[in-house]
This record gives sequence, C-alpha cells and structure tokens, in this order.
Amino acid sequence: MGSELSQTWRSKLVIATITHSAGNLPAHMCAFEQVVCNNGAIDFGFEAAMGLPEALVPSAAAPNQLRVATSAYLKALKRIASLDKHLASNKPGVDIKIPVRVHFSMTHPASYESLCEDFEPLKQIHCAEKRLQQEWQKYERSRKKRDVEPCNLRCTFVLEPMIASFNDTKITPDLAETMQTLGQDNTWFANVSLWFMNRGLEENEYTSRKAIGQLMSSIFGDTRRSHELASSRYCREADDLPLPLQFGSILLECDGSINPTNFEAMGSALVVNQSTRKFEMLLEMDPDDPTTSRHWWRWLAYALFSKRARACSALESLALSQIGRMSVSDVEAFSAILTSKHPEEELFGLSRGAVEDRDATIKAGARLHYKLNKRGQPPRGAQHLTFETPITSARIFGDDGSSEWVNVLVPGYGRCYVQRTDLELQDTSPVSAGGVTDLKIDFAQDESISDGLPRFLAAIGYLLKTLTLNIADIEVDVNEIVLNCPNLEELSLCGGHMMDIRLNLSEYRANKQPIPDLTVAWNDVVALANALASVDNPLAKCVRRLRVHQIDQWAAWGIIVADHNNRPAFQAGLRALLDMLAVNKSLEYLDVVVPFGHFIYLDDFRRHHLEPLSRSLALSMDTKIAFLSVVSTCSRPVAPSKPQKRRATRSTRARRPLSELNQNVISTIFAFAAPRVLREVYLRDPPDGRGEEPEILPI
Repeated sequence: MGSELSQTWRSKLVIATITHSAGNLPAHMCAFEQVVCNNGAIDFGFEAAMGLPEALVPSAAAPNQLRVATSAYLKALKRIASLDKHLASNKPGVDIKIPVRVHFSMTHPASYESLCEDFEPLKQIHCAEKRLQQEWQKYERSRKKRDVEPCNLRCTFVLEPMIASFNDTKITPDLAETMQTLGQDNTWFANVSLWFMNRGLEENEYTSRKAIGQLMSSIFGDTRRSHELASSRYCREADDLPLPLQFGSILLECDGSINPTNFEAMGSALVVNQSTRKFEMLLEMDPDDPTTSRHWWRWLAYALFSKRARACSALESLALSQIGRMSVSDVEAFSAILTSKHPEEELFGLSRGAVEDRDATIKAGARLHYKLNKRGQPPRGAQHLTFETPITSARIFGDDGSSEWVNVLVPGYGRCYVQRTDLELQDTSPVSAGGVTDLKIDFAQDESISDGLPRFLAAIGYLLKTLTLNIADIEVDVNEIVLNCPNLEELSLCGGHMMDIRLNLSEYRANKQPIPDLTVAWNDVVALANALASVDNPLAKCVRRLRVHQIDQWAAWGIIVADHNNRPAFQAGLRALLDMLAVNKSLEYLDVVVPFGHFIYLDDFRRHHLEPLSRSLALSMDTKIAFLSVVSTCSRPVAPSKPQKRRATRSTRARRPLSELNQNVISTIFAFAAPRVLREVYLRDPPDGRGEEPEILPI
C-alpha cells in the first residue's frame, strides 16, 4: 500500500489519523491540530517513521515504529510538544496511542469489483496480527524498551481488531470453515457483515446445513473468549466502558429467499450468543409473503427477546433495519412465542413433553440427524453430523422421557435428533446482563407494512432503555411509545420530513416522576422552536438533540423551502431557532440543514456553538480513582517511629478532615468537578446525494 501512495498522501494520512484522535487526547493533541492547520501537509517521513511501506499490517503497528524515525518527523513532534504547557521536565513524556484498523472486503465498496477470489488474505491478516503480538511481547521484555523522554511526545500505532465485510458474498463451506478457524483461534473483529443468502447451497441440504451451522455457531458462539489472549487490542476511550466482545458488532443482511431451516439455525445460535453485544439485521422479507414473515418473527421473538435469550445471550444493542413487513398478525405470532412457557415446542408445533425442557451438552463424536422415520429411527443411509469436541448449550425439548432419539435444539444447527445416551445434562447459570435494552427500528420505504409496530413495542417495550425509530412514511405517537416503554430513558426519532429529534427522559425516571404529555410539531419549525424556548413546556427539558431540515429532503434538490415564495417562512424558522438558543439550557446539539449557500444568520448561530450548559458530563473513572486514592492515603493511621514530643502542626490538623469525608460530600465534590456540557451548533449544506435521496443520519 505504501509504495502506491505519494508522499503527500502519506503525510495527509498521518495528519488525518492523529487529528481524528485529537478530540479524545490532552492538550498536546490540540497543539498538534494547531501545527496542522497552520502548515497544511507536513512531511513526517511517513514510511521510515511508521514502517508502513512493505506490509501494512506487520510493519505499521510493530515495535519498529518506535525505533525508526526521520529527523523531519522528530522535529515536527518536538514543535508540537513545545506548545503543550502540561509536559514537565521531571516527568516522562506522553506516548500517544493511535488506533489503526485493517478492513478486509471481498468486493470494492464503490465499484463492487471483486478484490479477491478466496479467503487467503483474511488468513494472512490473522497471521500478521499474531506476529505483531509476538513482536510486542518480545519488545516489552527487552532492554530496548524506553519511556518517552521528558518534554517529548511519541506516537505509537496500535492495531485494533479488524473489519471483515462479506457483503454480496454467498455463504460457502470455505467461508464457514475460515470463520470457524479464526473464531476458535481467538481472532477479534470490530465488525463483521454478512449476506445471509444461501442459494448456492440449496442443491445439497447436508452441505448447506453444515456450512450454515459452522458459520452461525462461530459468529454467535456460546463461549466468551478472553480479550487478554487476543492478538489485537482496543484503544479504550474511557476505562469505565466495557470492552466489546470477540465480534464487536455483526451485520446480517437476511435475504427473503433464506431456507426456513437455515433461519432457524441462526436463531438457535443467537439465543445463547456470547460473542457480540451489538447486532444489526436487515430483514428483507417480502411484504406480500405473510408465511415467511410470520416464521421470521416467531424465531426473532425466541432468539432475541425470550426468557432464555435474556438469560443466556450477551446481546444488548439490536437494530432491525429495512423491515419489509411487521403486520398485526406477525406481531401476534411474535407475542405467542414470547409469552409461551415452552417456546421450543411452540416453534416446532410439538405437544407438551413428559419431561421439562432443559439444557445439555452433546458428547464428542455423537451423531446429529435431521430426520427420523416412522419408527423413530434415522433413515438408512442418511447423512449425519459429528463433532470432535462436545457441544454445549444444547436444549432438550418435547421429550417423552423414553425415546432413544431426543429433540435437541443445537446452537447454529437448529433442530436435530440426538441419542439420549450422548447427552449430559448441563447446569446453566444465567450470564446475561438482562437482554436487549437498546433497539433501533427502520422500515423499508417501498411498500413496507408497519401497522404492527405499536403492538410490537407493547410486547417488548418494558425491556428498553434506548429506542431509535426511523419515522419516514410511518405515523408515530410519542406519548404512546413512552407508555409502551415504561423504562425508556432515551427516544430518538429520525427520518422526519422536517426534523430529527432525540428526547432524554432519564431525569423523570431517576426521580420516579410520570412523563408529561409530549406533543411534537413535526412539520412546523417555528412551533417547535417556541416550545423549546418555553420553560413550562416539557419538551424544553427533554429534547437534547435536534436536526432541522430547511429543505425538502425527499424532493429534487431544486424544490427547497428557501425559494422565492417560501423565503419569509424560511427566515422565520431560523430566527425562531436563534431565539430558542438564547433561553434554552438543555439542548446539547442543533444541526440546521439549509439549501446550498443559504448561510444567513451564520454568525448568529456560531455564537451559540460550544457555549456551556447547566448540565455536567460524567466525571471520568480515572479522576474519581485518583481523588479517592488521596482520601484513602490520608485516612490511614501512621505509626510514629519515635514518641511524639510536639503537638500536631497547623498543616497536619488541616489535612485531617479530608479523611473524614462521607459519601454524600464526595458525591458533591464529584458533581462540582465534572466538566459542563458544551452545546454544539451547526449550520450546513445538505449532503451531496448526487440525485439520490440523502442518507438518514442518526441524531
């Protein structure tokens, strides 16, 4: 890669990478931004300094980057360091961690041209990650390891988990085998995206089920792997936030042609998933196919929201996108599974078993069959699956207590028949944090069916703390949503004709107060601005983020609100927003999208950018720990080495009360020390859609 880039682009890449990190770094990074802004592209001797040219992954993030640097690069860092007043001569300098990430894709994201024919490059990336890990471990143990010199800066590239995109790539045995191998070898991914479309496997049911099972049990595995053993690591922005799991997030594009048994296989893995906390599904079911839609929603109820899912799955954040159909009848089928005491039997239409449903481990070498004949035995010559290692988290259901072959839901493989003697009962203790609490819903805009949404939220709303809805082409009642989601703390409504809005209800929830009536004037910017300017209107307290479209975002770009006939209304909307900003102290973010070049009142809006609000950010855990360590030190009794002959000095007495601070006082200190929220205000052109509908951005 390095040999293909000009030196200017290499320099810009360094600048962009480091500047991107500046918002999360201390003062020396602000100094870096100043140098960049004043000088443009700086020649850092990128190849020599960062070791990028030969092989991107092994060199860029290897320890060699700390030893090889051009004089121009070091001179630039010294110049940046000289602008940072926090660097002290009696303390080590600062090592700036810069995250880098490899993005593997089978096709070019713009041209969709094929980039590789197989998965060998993906395997090579994994091998390079392991080599890097070994190099760093060797460096940490060597004498070459050095602290940063006082009053100096050092930039260290840190390789984060990769992104793997398999969009427009069919699921094949090779893909399934590769992901299984990487998963078992503790390879970590920031994101994996897949196209769940198995037409190429339909000719052979055995091959299809085996490949789907391998893939689903790999990306939704029931084993939580240790990040300490991974060959890549995250640059954490906040120590008090939990690290992502092995698969940071997963995107699954579900094509309407999926074989029902393969969708069931996916659900059987999802329900016990311990590999990811964040999952997005594109539910591209045909609005005119109620049978498939009903089947999908039944399995989504079990895999994502059932009692077993809440107890056994690590999933917390879920996005259901491009939904083709969510009818009232679909949600009725969904709710039937959700409320069933024996959902597995309900899913497969079985009568109640004589023995309670229970979890089990399938022994290594056991045979898994998909069919039994009328005598309750596998058909002669039928293909079966066997595994060299035990399979945990299997679910026995519909058991009569005596048959040789038992119904078992196997993670990743769906319903199978396993001999009773090959099953060991498994004592499963819940490991989940409580199930999905963050949900995003987005309907396809071409003739989708969404009339089941209110009932859907009524069924699962009690689980949610955060909800995001794309309200394009659907009608929503904010008060009904709040009623159906009694624990909701944050509601985002995006895709509106005139505005996108985020409401925060956490103060009401914390004080156990009822949520007042929230009426939003969706098509009237002036009315909404006036509501946000009124201290008596609950919207003024709840609305934290707002995007206003002063254009017709769904029409051709030539049809704009700011045309000659609508110019007074256009200006009135902007003035109302400015008046609101002068009095509102709760709105944290305002994004005003105007027609190209219509930047009237730009300076007026700019005056409100980064103004402090009355609300504070959460104090970092590092700061709290540092303060408490001082308090703890002061509270320790010091045994005198010699008899005390003098009375305590005034300074000694003055320090004593610090050790006597109670919890309330410490909480108050933390509240005063927390930085205040700074409001962000933007006035900008619409995105360059190039004739297409603009992308709906999250608010």
